[in-house]
Amino acid sequence: MGALRFFSFALTLITLPYLTRVLGINNWGEIVFVQLIISYLLWITDWGFNYGASKRVAANRNNKYNLNILFSEVWCSQILLTIFVLGLLLLVVHVFSSLIHNPAYYIIYSGVILGNLLTPIWFLNGLEFIKEGAIIQLLAKVIALPLIFVFINSPEDVFKYLLIESLASIVVGFFSFLWIKKYFKLRIIFFGTRHLLKIIQDDFQLFINNTWATLNTSIVPLILGVVSGEVALALYNIADRAKSMALVILHPVSHALFPRMCYLFSKEIEKAKKMLVYSGILLFFTSFAMSIALYMYSTEIISFLGGEGFINAENVLHVLAPLVLISTITSFIVNQFLIPTNQYKGFTISSLASLIISSLIIIPLVQKFNEIGASYTLLISEIFVLLILGFFVKKHKFF
Repeated sequence: MGALRFFSFALTLITLPYLTRVLGINNWGEIVFVQLIISYLLWITDWGFNYGASKRVAANRNNKYNLNILFSEVWCSQILLTIFVLGLLLLVVHVFSSLIHNPAYYIIYSGVILGNLLTPIWFLNGLEFIKEGAIIQLLAKVIALPLIFVFINSPEDVFKYLLIESLASIVVGFFSFLWIKKYFKLRIIFFGTRHLLKIIQDDFQLFINNTWATLNTSIVPLILGVVSGEVALALYNIADRAKSMALVILHPVSHALFPRMCYLFSKEIEKAKKMLVYSGILLFFTSFAMSIALYMYSTEIISFLGGEGFINAENVLHVLAPLVLISTITSFIVNQFLIPTNQYKGFTISSLASLIISSLIIIPLVQKFNEIGASYTLLISEIFVLLILGFFVKKHKFF
């Protein structure tokens, strides 16, 4: 897993500096905004399945019949959700075509939604096929890499870039789905709409939790792009990408251990406690070191990723650097303790409280400090999330 994540990290280091220099700061900001909008639709199609369905799969890993039913129910539910969001996207683009800058970008990039449907990572995670899931996600980057260097050569190639990303996602998704179906000997059973709506309803609480968490992180760049424009959004994004590259290495540890913790908490409590201690120590010290490194070498990191045109993002990275530690601890609490022990309340309250705080302070901070204000908004909201989650952990007195 470490090697796979490092390889993914290396691919980003290869493509991101090239794209920011070739496309320019304004076009990069526009791409970021398109990706942000499509991410909202992806979040709807994922629903709460990455947690709820993965947890059910983990509990039924030794029952092939139940696994087949679970896979069919959840995947067909995702089909229903995908049809809904694609129809919604077409409707919005048609009705507001005069207000949307380059509406074709949104249509072409919606291909990643189809790719996501064809890549049921939630199923692989539940069976602890974490390595295979990581390889599948990495393949899309590998396929896109040579195409980017061949076809993306000027600032006018934004459409080509979005098309490459969509096609790579669909191709990888298609072959991944065939492999999953054959390897696990799955037979797709199609259910009626009423039954699928019941499956969707079962994971509604987790969807709401994810909604608050997703909005909390995405509302910052969204408001920044609307209020301050594409340049400020591009500067914020390049610093956020640097922070995210550190999290890409750390968060998979918590996500990889999620199905294992679900299993241990249902079967062997003492082993679950030991796993919490060992993984917690590892994640804390590693993320702390990465936060320090991001802060100390912010100038070099931004210069490498974006070039001279993005150098003002250095100050943004100074503010975002502590989030590597804070976000890692938050992910650890949620993925390895709260959800495996069915303590959804803390997750819901912390995410909702953080969203409220972000909504209250984001506009005045962005209006006054632009991308720096956006980074302070994210830092403040994440600190509140950690404090609230810490309260719930202490309240339950697990140890």
